[in-house]
Amino acid sequence: MGPQRNLICVEIRTGRLAWSKDGVLTGTASNAHAGMIVMGDRVAVLTDGGRLILMAADERGYRELAGAQVCGHNWCNPAYADGNLYLRDDRELWCVRLLP
Repeated sequence: MGPQRNLICVEIRTGRLAWSKDGVLTGTASNAHAGMIVMGDRVAVLTDGGRLILMAADERGYRELAGAQVCGHNWCNPAYADGNLYLRDDRELWCVRLLP
């Protein structure tokens, strides 16, 4: 069975499930960890397999804006400053420039 590999969005005041998207973390390591950071109206999701997903912060549903394999296996939470996303895997520190 293993861990679930989906993302969910809940309404903070009520705890009501707004949406759920299965399979977003498919292909990651067995622990299905993802580090996330909110950047205004977008959310950066870094899977433990090194895939970076940029998604809309939208309570109406999951909307992927972009995605790319940016690093190797990791359990880090990315950091964001001045249009740059900083992350690391088990070998290197990466800086990914996010275009507007």
